[in-house]
Amino acid sequence: MIFIASTATASGWGILLTIAGGLFWHWVSTRTHKSEIRREVSKMRAKLVRIRWLPWHDALMDHQTFYEVTLMLPSGRRVSAICYCNNWDDVQWQSTPWSQELLREPAPETQFDPASQPKRVVADCSHCGYGLYQGGVVCANCGTEVSA
Repeated sequence: MIFIASTATASGWGILLTIAGGLFWHWVSTRTHKSEIRREVSKMRAKLVRIRWLPWHDALMDHQTFYEVTLMLPSGRRVSAICYCNNWDDVQWQSTPWSQELLREPAPETQFDPASQPKRVVADCSHCGYGLYQGGVVCANCGTEVSA
């Protein structure tokens, strides 16, 4: 009788240890997958908003963990996509709604640069008649000083 009770207790601990080991393995693999997803998103020059585990997708596929990833593209558009990871491969995207947008060249940033603006002729040199630009102190043609 004592033997049966101790066997039941030992098998109960075995079950608990198996469950604890499985939970620990899932926790480690999820952290690894999320760091891989972060790395992939940073390669795309996007900002990660959220990673959400999809447990119901996992039940349908063997050895793959599915995530819904929400990210902010460089254009400011927010998109979501589903990806999956396993322990042997990198991140695999099921759909990439941003792929065409990332292929386009970003528009060049325009800033006002006064040096690049064309200069205006405001007067003629009194000595040679050469056109003097605004802000000039000396005639570019003959070197005569310009009076203000």
